[in-house]
Parts: sequence; structure tokens; C-alpha cells
Amino acid sequence: MILDLKTRNWWRSASIVLLVALSWAAAAATDELTRITSSFEYKYASPVLTRVSRQFSGGFARADVERLVKELQTLPADQPQTWEFQVRYKGQTYPLQIHVLLDDLGTLDMDFSTSPEIAPRVRNAVDSYINGR
Repeated sequence: MILDLKTRNWWRSASIVLLVALSWAAAAATDELTRITSSFEYKYASPVLTRVSRQFSGGFARADVERLVKELQTLPADQPQTWEFQVRYKGQTYPLQIHVLLDDLGTLDMDFSTSPEIAPRVRNAVDSYINGR
């Protein structure tokens, strides 16, 4: 089938518009993450991360917590690090970013960025450990 010039131009324009829209949607999805901030001593990292991991049916499991805690042991002070996961909750997949900054005194600033749908679960998991110890 041979497309005339007008039809080809329409398809080309439509394709460009679609690509731009998809790029904007991907950027907007990243911007729409909710940030949960926390700060605590390194020794609490494993229990906090374990509580967070228990909120999901997959994507951030015990092995991930253990690996992350090991990496935190060698994290230099004042050099932020980010880990990214795709977690599963009630059949849906959501982004989970964990941002960590270790200060000179050994305090971790650990922030979680995730979708607004599961952010309250993450906030509750973090708070329930920090406030309950």
C-alpha cells in the first residue's frame, strides 16, 4: 500500500506528538512521587528497612534489605546514594526509591520516594519502628 504525502506527514506528526506526550508522562510520573523523610542511627537501618519491605508482596525483599544494609556499612559520609526498586502491592507495581545520606556522626538521613497510593504504608512502617523503639 502506498501512502500519499499528506497521509505520511500526518502519521509522522502524530508519531512525534505521541513520543513527546509519552516523554512528558514519564517525567510527570517521577515528579509525582511522595517523599517520606526520616533520620536515625545506622543501627536502626535494618529493622526500618525490614518493616518497609514487609509492606509489599515483592520487589523489595529480605535479600534486598540485607544487601542494602551491607552497602550502607561502606557508605562514605556526605555522599548520597540512591537505590531503586519496583515493588508489588495488591497486584500493582510501584516505584520505590531509597535515598540515603550518612553524616559525620553516623546518622542516616533515609528518605523513601514512592507513589502516593502506597506512601502512607511506607510512612507508617518507618514511624511504627522509630516511634516504638
